[in-house]
Amino acid sequence: MSYRHVPDRGGAGGTTRVLLGQPMSMIALGRRTHRFLTDAVCPGPLVFHHVPKCGGTSVARALRMRYLPSQATILPNETQRVARLLSPGPEIETVERTLHGIRETMLLYLLERDIRCVAAHVRFSATALEAHGADRAFVTVLREPTSRLLSHFRWMRRHDAPSGPEEEALHAFLQAPRSARFGSFLVDFFAGNGADQHADIEERLALAKNNLARLHLVGFLDDLPGFERGLRELIGARIRIGHHNRTIRIPSAPVPDMAIRQEVAAFCAADAELYDFARKHFATPPT
Repeated sequence: MSYRHVPDRGGAGGTTRVLLGQPMSMIALGRRTHRFLTDAVCPGPLVFHHVPKCGGTSVARALRMRYLPSQATILPNETQRVARLLSPGPEIETVERTLHGIRETMLLYLLERDIRCVAAHVRFSATALEAHGADRAFVTVLREPTSRLLSHFRWMRRHDAPSGPEEEALHAFLQAPRSARFGSFLVDFFAGNGADQHADIEERLALAKNNLARLHLVGFLDDLPGFERGLRELIGARIRIGHHNRTIRIPSAPVPDMAIRQEVAAFCAADAELYDFARKHFATPPT
């Protein structure tokens, strides 16, 4: 056996003989093995901002399978329950502010742990991008806002035991004061937690455009092959995106007529402007 002498902590000039070549602990061995597998299997690091009802479930599942040794999400239901524990009052705005703060904190924690792929319902974070954007791709997928809102509305209606014709319920939803936040859903998502939610919509829209343009890649639900190609260029690996979590339509629900669709389009005007900006800024050349 071989030894080396190290100074005593007391600083009295004495030394202690330490045995060299001790076997690695199982925990250390496990960490080293995991790091080896991660480096061997995972492509370039990535954050996927999963916007609800934009087809992101399919993208997130494909990404997490490709990054299997080092991937994570932020569970929406669990974080909502934590937000309500921390903000037990009835004000929805307070609960949501707490919720999005929790999710951003969890994102930053996962990035500091060097989790190679984080795919989650988490808003744009300037802090995360500025700290990790130089060595990690930040990406998202968007959907045409009218279709996104209708999908979100149907999802909520299914979970609220719907009754009556869909169009009547949709009209009532659009008129309800508490629904206003859904008309600027994309804007608020990409304006981020630092934005003043009471600021003028034009101010929030300008911030959202600026933030969205800072992402490394924005894909679109109607062109997932283009998004796959962009990902391959970014991370150096092919991602095969399937189809999951498609909204199940209520059997008796008709397709909204033109009048109600125009009402939805007006309701989503700010999101539509952001979406049009993204399509121009991240336009992909034809193949």
